[in-house]
Amino acid sequence: MKNIRKALFRDWPGCSNHGCIVKPDKEIGTNALCQCVMNASRGQLNILQGRLDSVITATEKSTDKTIGQRSGHDAQTLSGDL
Repeated sequence: MKNIRKALFRDWPGCSNHGCIVKPDKEIGTNALCQCVMNASRGQLNILQGRLDSVITATEKSTDKTIGQRSGHDAQTLSGDL
């Protein structure tokens, strides 16, 4: 999950809150919710949207490939049982 976070929020500075979703590992900070996405500029949000689309597309392709491999394996198993 950390790799996905790094990919999505690459070049974002994060905030000083312990609840920061951009840079969560802080020793010193405030006890508030992250405001990074809410305070992001339109440009930052457009970049984030593009990165999210890339992650979703890659995940869907990976899932489809895994399902296809499993279905093929199941078919081979069934035909071997006949």
